[in-house]
Amino acid sequence: MTKPIVAVAAMQLYEQGKFSLRDPISKYVPERKDVKVLNDEGKLVEPKRPITMHHLLTHTAGFSYGFSPNNAIDKQCRAAQLFQAKNLTAFVEKLDKQANNFAQ
Repeated sequence: MTKPIVAVAAMQLYEQGKFSLRDPISKYVPERKDVKVLNDEGKLVEPKRPITMHHLLTHTAGFSYGFSPNNAIDKQCRAAQLFQAKNLTAFVEKLDKQANNFAQ
C-alpha cells in the first residue's frame, strides 16, 4: 500500500508546483546524475535520456526490485547487502559503491 500513498503525496507536490514530471531525478538525488544502464550485451552505457520524475511515478525508470534470482544486477545487489542498509542515506551510499562493480 505504500506505492499509492507515495504517488498521491508526490502528485500533491506536483500540483503545488514543487516539481515537474519532466525533471530529471538527479535534480533531487544528485547521486543518480551519472547513472548508467545495461545494454543488450550486458555492458554499462550512457542512457539515451535521463530518468525523470515521470519514469519513477509510472515505474518505467528501469530499476529492479532486487528479487529476481537469475538477474545479474539483482545478484550483485544481494551480494552487496543493499537491503540491509540502516537508512535511505546508507542505501544510496551502498548503491553508488556497488554501481561501479555492475557488469564487470
